[in-house]
Amino acid sequence: MYTLAGNVLKSLSAFVYRQKKKKIVQLTAEFNSQQWLGQDELLSKCDELTLNLLRHSSQHVPYYRNIVNEQGLSIGDFTFPEDWQRIPLLGKPELSNHFEELKSENANSRKSYLNHTGGSTGVPVDFLTDLVQAQRMTAWLDLVYSWAGWNPGETRLELWGNREQRVPMTIWDRVKVSLSGHFVLPVYEYSEGTMLQWAQVIEQLRPTIIYGYPSVLSDFAKWLDSERHQVVGIKGIFCSAEVLYPEQRFVIEKAFSCKVFNQYGSRETPCIACECPDGGMHIFVDFNRIEFVDTDDSVQNKEIIVTPFYNYAQPLIRYRLGDMGRPLETFCICGRGYPLMELNVARSRDVIIGPNGVSLYPGFFTRLMDGQDGVRAFQFVQKNIGHIELNVEIPEIGDYRSYCDQLVEEITPFLSEKMGNIHFVVNAVKKIDRTSVGKHRYVISEIKNGA
Repeated sequence: MYTLAGNVLKSLSAFVYRQKKKKIVQLTAEFNSQQWLGQDELLSKCDELTLNLLRHSSQHVPYYRNIVNEQGLSIGDFTFPEDWQRIPLLGKPELSNHFEELKSENANSRKSYLNHTGGSTGVPVDFLTDLVQAQRMTAWLDLVYSWAGWNPGETRLELWGNREQRVPMTIWDRVKVSLSGHFVLPVYEYSEGTMLQWAQVIEQLRPTIIYGYPSVLSDFAKWLDSERHQVVGIKGIFCSAEVLYPEQRFVIEKAFSCKVFNQYGSRETPCIACECPDGGMHIFVDFNRIEFVDTDDSVQNKEIIVTPFYNYAQPLIRYRLGDMGRPLETFCICGRGYPLMELNVARSRDVIIGPNGVSLYPGFFTRLMDGQDGVRAFQFVQKNIGHIELNVEIPEIGDYRSYCDQLVEEITPFLSEKMGNIHFVVNAVKKIDRTSVGKHRYVISEIKNGA
């Protein structure tokens, strides 16, 4: 049970949240009402928001102004899907190569800031995020957290890619978290000792929502089960950024005694879909326009194409995420009007385990390649518990062997420090094969996946 002091802090946190984030609270109330609209009304709103973005882009974004003119498109008599499909798809290469042309000419007035993709392709890409989109994303998260029973003032704990180690916590740390209602634990690397600290933080902060990567959360859940450690008070676990497998869902729900909610989005195109309490994967058509495009290799699976509505600073129209899914024609018993989808393949990442038992999240390996400008793409592959290979795509210039030897010399100490006795090899390759949807897996564990 909460102590009296804890209850006071919780009430104070709810008050501070409502005062400091009045716009977020207002938007959350709007979303809460909007979710119960009929599907036809939501889809009509989707078309309206699409045209608003396209009108802005044709006037203020050079890249799309050229496309609209070249295609002879008229916003006044625009048709779906015919005219819409005349706009070419946009991928990370186009975003990188046409960054300036994709910026809105009034981007500065929209208080935009520079953001970066998560690097799941092996090469992170810069993009601008509009402050309006960032505010709406926060409100949207509050909405889906409320599906699990979360209320303002209750703490949300993230097991995410934070670099700052903030445990053990001081009393002042706990007071600040109680007032902010939010805390992030880093998961780039973790061991049994780290998970003990996580459990202690949960006991101290008493969060009601936990948000994180399914691979990390399932490892944590297995540890909790093996230690017979009970976690109480969690209303919902939200998983994102990776495929959520059925076995992961089972062990997480067992350990935390609550429902797991599968959430889908990306840094460039947030708030795509989320699972409701009744299990329906709802598409937020009032936040993004979602298309499912046929692929050559599958009748069932389709490529997911996303257009976020509120990033006017740098519109990403018909953006390719490289993920697979398919729309569902059924309705959810929850009564929400949002259409449903099935997410078949999302960003799949692997956790690497060292000979010393330490688990390293792929973000750790990504950071090892920071500053390696001569590398087009890279991929770490764990062959066995004591052997890791790094494949690098590099331009056809220079001394490959010398460069590979240099990488071995630079990276091996970091691996050895974290993983113990490890054999590390670097190979220069002409091309690194991608997945069937064109996605680059930058870390592969052949131990776990048998890949």
